[in-house]
Amino acid sequence: MRDLALHMPDWAAAWAALGTGVADGLNALRRLDANGLLLLGIAVLLVLLCGLLARLSGTLSRFSRRQLGLVTDLAQAASAATHYQREMSERQLRAYVDVAAVSFHRFAPGQELVIRVEVRNHGLTPALDLLARITLAVLPFPASDLPEPEAPPADGRPFVLAAREGRAILQHMDITNAAGTAERLLTGELGLYVLGNVTYADVFGHTHTSTMSMVASGEQVKTNQPFTRCEAGNHIA
Repeated sequence: MRDLALHMPDWAAAWAALGTGVADGLNALRRLDANGLLLLGIAVLLVLLCGLLARLSGTLSRFSRRQLGLVTDLAQAASAATHYQREMSERQLRAYVDVAAVSFHRFAPGQELVIRVEVRNHGLTPALDLLARITLAVLPFPASDLPEPEAPPADGRPFVLAAREGRAILQHMDITNAAGTAERLLTGELGLYVLGNVTYADVFGHTHTSTMSMVASGEQVKTNQPFTRCEAGNHIA
């Protein structure tokens, strides 16, 4: 108990010291003249203003950060909307090229076979640097597997295809030395396949490749009907 009493604070002495400090402060205030009181008041006012400004500055800083975040989000949303709008406009305006139709230009016994391939631009702007690679192949009908077109460009060099316009390309194939090939095409045992791709650029600087695979056999060959599209290998880009 004696040790506990030694460690307890002396509250009476503390209150006496506090009272003495307050009394000294009041006496000091009484001794101040008008100028001293004015300076003291100004000092107190400045301290209060500094505290208020610090609080206001913190509030404004938080508000500014929030506003900056909102402005950044709005700018990103506007940029995304502009990009989407530009992309949609390009899709609506750009060229769309594919092989629109394939038909017989000449199919006669003892003569070279000639196929007419129509490449068409369905878009609203020209197709640039267009190259059409087309392969003719006689295969069992129906063919289980189609070869990849590896022919050189049909017209030799790139050309421009205007909007909503087409261009006919003639492809030749000599089957006169292949005994029975024409007859087997007529009976439907064989099919004449037209395979290829069309590579071109739009006016916005993007490159596209459309692919096609068409076939004619049997009655189509007898009556010179247009070729029909195969189940696979047709894609317009």
